[in-house]
Amino acid sequence: MQNSFSSILYKSISSEYSNASNINFSNLEEYIIKPLSGELSNSISNLSEINEEFLRKKELKVKGWIIQPIIKDIWNGEYQMSFLNKNLIYSQKKNYIKDGNESILNQKKRVLEKYYPTKKEINISKKLIEYFKKLYNIDIDICRINFIKDENNNPILLEFEMVNPGLFIGYMNSDDEDIINITSKIREYCENKLKNNKVYYLNNK
Repeated sequence: MQNSFSSILYKSISSEYSNASNINFSNLEEYIIKPLSGELSNSISNLSEINEEFLRKKELKVKGWIIQPIIKDIWNGEYQMSFLNKNLIYSQKKNYIKDGNESILNQKKRVLEKYYPTKKEINISKKLIEYFKKLYNIDIDICRINFIKDENNNPILLEFEMVNPGLFIGYMNSDDEDIINITSKIREYCENKLKNNKVYYLNNK
């Protein structure tokens, strides 16, 4: 089956958008390039270290690439909130360890800790879920919202993950009560959804 994905060379992108507002590709060290889909942090690299051959080899597996400016505030912590049916089921903070002058996060140098979000952060997150639900006209069963905070402690959205919202259960201690809490809520939700769908199916048979 012929793939309809069309490759666009980085040089073409750089040339076309070099004069766009708020974009300055003359300083490539200020940008990162990462996969469009999947938890492939190992494929994140600095735009100044671009490897065209590597991108073309990987692109069919990750559905393309995203170029983003480096946000230095992320070194102060990345916050993640996981929701099931618009209800918060877990939240954590990622603290990244910086060695020297490195600008790209290293997922092997991170410390995870439980985080207790404010009411404001929870309410903003629920509004985001409702927004994307209406925007794409879909049910959002589970999602993860990643954000950082500015100098005034206001949240800045980094990512709204609906495709693969990892919950990092594998990084928790085996006796952590949060594992039971998360898995039991997901199981209960799925069982209720299956039950309701079965009733709906029987009523429309």
